[in-house]
Amino acid sequence: MYVEDSQELQEIFKHNLGERCFDVYSAYDAPSAIILLRKISFDIIVLDLHYARDGSARDIFLDIEDPRGTLCSELFLISDYIYGPNDLIEDFSYLVNPINIHTKLDGFKALIKAIDKSYPYDRERVSTAD
Repeated sequence: MYVEDSQELQEIFKHNLGERCFDVYSAYDAPSAIILLRKISFDIIVLDLHYARDGSARDIFLDIEDPRGTLCSELFLISDYIYGPNDLIEDFSYLVNPINIHTKLDGFKALIKAIDKSYPYDRERVSTAD
């Protein structure tokens, strides 16, 4: 799942991962992401830190956080706002591997490569979903 308020980036992400055999779900803000997370188990969750509409990644972290501090999904962050120390990243550092934190737009290709490396795909199967 990709949580991003920019429709253009949503489309780029879907195009790049959809052709690699991933089912790609999108959410545009924290409340819509939380609804999807409660219905579907995701292998990968990619989050922007802040959303123009409603909420932030903090709201999503608080909702998906297991009482033991574990999570079955691999989390990736991609944001314009990652320039230095960030309270959100520090508060949830046990959920997000630092190598999974990328900046827009420069880090977008690195993010796609990291997902490709972690999750090899079958070129015969192509599927995207909304």
